[in-house]
Amino acid sequence: MEGVGCASVKNDAVCSSDGDVTPIRPGDLRMKNFVLRFIKDEDGQDLIEYALLAALIALAAITAMQALGGAINQKFSDVSTSLGSGS
Repeated sequence: MEGVGCASVKNDAVCSSDGDVTPIRPGDLRMKNFVLRFIKDEDGQDLIEYALLAALIALAAITAMQALGGAINQKFSDVSTSLGSGS
């Protein structure tokens, strides 16, 4: 598109930084529409939020189990020691 300036570019062409104007092919519009739909789509955000929430709950559960595990292990050791010395 020789002789056409960037100021006159409409939706059927792309203007590059060096002033070249390139016509948009039909496949380019499909890709552009796909990317725009993907950016505007909010359905995937819910899934990410649920995944982050599940990861946070799992992290809290693992931390709690590690803290309680040591205490429970100590209680079993105390019971075992008292049973062993009582007989």
